[in-house]
Amino acid sequence: MKREAWLDANVVLRFLTADHPEMYDRSRALMAQAESGDVKLRLAPITVAEVVWTLDSFYGLSRQAIGEKLTQFVSAEGVEAEEKGVIIQALRDYREKNVDFADAYLARHAEHVGPARVFTFDLKHFSRLGVETLTPGEPASGASR
Repeated sequence: MKREAWLDANVVLRFLTADHPEMYDRSRALMAQAESGDVKLRLAPITVAEVVWTLDSFYGLSRQAIGEKLTQFVSAEGVEAEEKGVIIQALRDYREKNVDFADAYLARHAEHVGPARVFTFDLKHFSRLGVETLTPGEPASGASR
């Protein structure tokens, strides 16, 4: 029976940054096991969000680098990401539309499962994402796009 487990952000970060040699070697070996089919690595959207935030705020990587690295990781053999297509599109939006990853993910998730509308005070970011926005406290007819 194939081993299967959820990935924590620290394992993903050690693999992507290689900033701690021993932990990088161990995470790289785990990825090799996943690629060979010996293990299945499950990845939750909240973990991706934590990795994006850490790569941006702590490591100072560009949106382009973060988007590319994580898109490759999410698409790697042996990695089973929940809502993979939603995550990949959210990473593209994060990179190309200059919005927070969490906002991009929420917009794509809303489109995927419906309804494709979001109550928000952040009209600036959501207007770039193409979902209907609703402002709390305003009548439903006051919705904007």
